[in-house]
Amino acid sequence: MSFATECAENMETLYGNMFGNMFYYAHKGGKDAEKIRKAEDAYASMWMDDEEELVLVYDATIFGSADEGVALSTKRVFYKNDITGLSLSFGYDEISDVRGDFERVILQMKDGSEMYIAEGYRDEARVCLRFAIQYMKSTIESKPFLDEWEQDLKEVLFEEQVPEAEDVSQEALAAPAE
Repeated sequence: MSFATECAENMETLYGNMFGNMFYYAHKGGKDAEKIRKAEDAYASMWMDDEEELVLVYDATIFGSADEGVALSTKRVFYKNDITGLSLSFGYDEISDVRGDFERVILQMKDGSEMYIAEGYRDEARVCLRFAIQYMKSTIESKPFLDEWEQDLKEVLFEEQVPEAEDVSQEALAAPAE
């Protein structure tokens, strides 16, 4: 199984209910494979190297041509927007943080700059793209994103209960161990 297929399967398993049918995955055939190929031809292939594969695509077109949107590969994020004329590529190793606001996904770059993608996309698409980019970035960097996220969520939502120490009599403490 290729790394791209493994990542696509993992994302679909983890986020499939949240992502719904907004994304097209590398491990699926049919329409998904067609969208992956179209996005690669339209805006990703110019930056891809021989070992790189697309993992998933978000098709931002109205009629489904997949010639603009966001594509995630095993090495980088691709973005194309015909309205603004932008066609961009960012390596995961160039991105320090991924966040969003009410209009776009914001990639905080390690050089201190910010890059805006997914402007004008549906709210749920922007949220899902943030998760997908964070997943790929952390997977590429071998960081346990989900473990960290789950732990942060537990700390925020639940106060972890620390069991109280049992009352131990002074005699028990003074008794020699057998």
